[in-house]
Amino acid sequence: MRRALKIVVGSLGAEHPNAQTVRQNYLGLLKALNVPESEWEERVRSAVAGE
Repeated sequence: MRRALKIVVGSLGAEHPNAQTVRQNYLGLLKALNVPESEWEERVRSAVAGE
């Protein structure tokens, strides 16, 4: 899912509706995996940056 977010944001831009959908799906996955909410935004930022 991290890779999908990086690819979609890289090709369409972060504000594109499809990129927003992938971002929301990634956040939903993090929540389902019981990742602490305090880590969500950092994980999204690192996925988009390709870290």
